[in-house]
Amino acid sequence: MKTKQIILLLMVILGTTHAVAQDTLRKSGWSFGALPSVMFDTDIGFQYGAILNAFQYGDGRLYPDYRYMVYAEWSRQTKGGAINQLFFDAPHLLSGDYRITAELSYLTEKALDFYGFNGREARWEPGLEDPSSEEYLSRMFYRHQRRLLRTSFDVQHGFREGWRWIAGLMHTRSRMGSVDLGSLNQGLTGGDVLPDTFLLYDLYRVWGLFPAGTEEGGAHTFLRAGLVFDTRDAEANPMHGLWSEAVIWYAPALLGDHRDFIRYNLIHRQYHTFQKEVLSLAARIGAQGSLAGETPWYVLPFMLSSFDKATTRDGLGGARTIRGILRNRVVGDGVAYANMELRWKFLRTTLWGQNLYLALSGFTDGGLVTRKFRLDTSGMPEGQDWAPVKDRPHLASGLGLHIALNENFIVTADYGKAWSGKDGDQGFYINIGFLY
Repeated sequence: MKTKQIILLLMVILGTTHAVAQDTLRKSGWSFGALPSVMFDTDIGFQYGAILNAFQYGDGRLYPDYRYMVYAEWSRQTKGGAINQLFFDAPHLLSGDYRITAELSYLTEKALDFYGFNGREARWEPGLEDPSSEEYLSRMFYRHQRRLLRTSFDVQHGFREGWRWIAGLMHTRSRMGSVDLGSLNQGLTGGDVLPDTFLLYDLYRVWGLFPAGTEEGGAHTFLRAGLVFDTRDAEANPMHGLWSEAVIWYAPALLGDHRDFIRYNLIHRQYHTFQKEVLSLAARIGAQGSLAGETPWYVLPFMLSSFDKATTRDGLGGARTIRGILRNRVVGDGVAYANMELRWKFLRTTLWGQNLYLALSGFTDGGLVTRKFRLDTSGMPEGQDWAPVKDRPHLASGLGLHIALNENFIVTADYGKAWSGKDGDQGFYINIGFLY
């Protein structure tokens, strides 16, 4: 699908702090950052909304760390999509080296990317969604609908220098379905009208590729526990240190709609300084997959992590994993991924009593399926089946611009370009915070 976007990016800086000398970086009290935005897409309509990120620094002794933080996002699309999210993080609110995080989100997507499973085994044919192609079927051919409720509560506790254990709960309720073409066609005329045809999601249902009982999603409560090793000098944009984690996610049948399954995630992040407070290299490598049971297909794209305030956590592919390739292009029962990013803070100043810096970054992202999602293709028509193919790395590279207020409220604009035309073309993303 060719998307036309009009993006309005405004930085609204509202600072309310206790008295602090302006020639220092130390902040105290409250600091607020807000980002209103407008986006237009022919198929989903206008998106309008706002992001608010509020940080409480206490008496300033912790700066650039904060005592606690509240993140809120609210946006609407004129044709039905919506983001409603509250996220709370308190690394220094309680004594005894306890950290508490909590989230409540309800996300509706009218046209979520769906390309099938197992990386290169799932062929992407751009002509099927290109109205100018003779192969055209629908701009929505590689899309489906999802309504996702996500809640979580976690506790981390330091038990020796650099080491923390983590324990918590996460509940998800995914309601999947085909694209509501009637809704998206409202107000469209002529060639813009989406044809009434079977989409890839519909074909998967007809062919029986989704395991019975999972076609329309389900609810799960995950019990998670693990270990975190963290020696970063700062959290928002570390200049040096390590951040590694190993977490187990158990979804018991008693607390969900399907049978038990267990997943894991392993992530290692490393930061190296070339020039103090100016130039650094950030790297991340991760893997996740199933340890036991059969993970439902609609859970596979969830990118698992001990800490992630991002609204969208699907992948591999897109804004939070492999910038520049199609979102959810690489989905399997097990995946591995890596990111390398050079970060340059080229301007640091104060503005209206607030600390501000600008940074540029250059990055390369990649990932692949390490364990395939098992598909029963016996119901597919003759000639529609595909031969099993071993996945190969999906790669993209690009550039980023970052605007940071008081070290922690960071607006990021990333542009990524796919290395292979089989993974898409390019992507432009505006988000809060560095990728990792």
